[in-house]
Amino acid sequence: MIELKVRFAEKLQKLLGEDWENKLVELKAEYDEYAAECACGLRHIEVCIRNYQYSPGMKSKRSYNPIVSFDSRLKTFDSVIEKCIRKKYCGGEKLDIEVIKKEVLDVAGIRIITKYTDDAITLSDALRDHFVERPGTFKDYISNPKENGYKSIQFTIGKDIDLLAEKPKNVPIEIQIRTANMNSWSSIEHDLCYKKDMPGEVFEAFREYSAVLAECDQKAMQLRDLCMKYNIEIDEVNK
Repeated sequence: MIELKVRFAEKLQKLLGEDWENKLVELKAEYDEYAAECACGLRHIEVCIRNYQYSPGMKSKRSYNPIVSFDSRLKTFDSVIEKCIRKKYCGGEKLDIEVIKKEVLDVAGIRIITKYTDDAITLSDALRDHFVERPGTFKDYISNPKENGYKSIQFTIGKDIDLLAEKPKNVPIEIQIRTANMNSWSSIEHDLCYKKDMPGEVFEAFREYSAVLAECDQKAMQLRDLCMKYNIEIDEVNK
């Protein structure tokens, strides 16, 4: 948090007012409590997705498991504060735990990797039917990629968690779904370009790279369909 104070001292002083350093420490304590609640919700969703991944019906429909892997993460306090400042939440005039709860809906997140593009879309539909989606959070960057080539489906669900002595609380969990190729692109772009001002030449190169990987994903689906058709024909012959 020392680095955060140095980088954003002037902006934090404006947002938090007098005694801003102590207020920042208090805000971190409040955030840590909220992040622990989000982590609880995240664990519940992880179990649901793992059960979904290994359910017999999931594989029987395709002869393969569409979920390659999934992982989860919690945003650090520094990352959340940087996002609030960068996005100018609440007009950039206020910063407290209520602003974070209202505006930062990706404190907790799960990323699911699929083999094929159409499986990412099917899985997204299934999860959105199963969980309660937060209104206005669905973004289909597979059908409509970002200008730099970013492709993924993402949305936020609300998960009720039972805190025993307290009323159940509803916490947001962001879900991202993408193919292994899309994830490879995103990982490289994040390492090289995240929060950096890159020239148009780099921007265009990443867009072209994304287009090549999209062709690979399309070819992969064609090969899958061809092999599955062939396997069905073989099974019919061997009956």
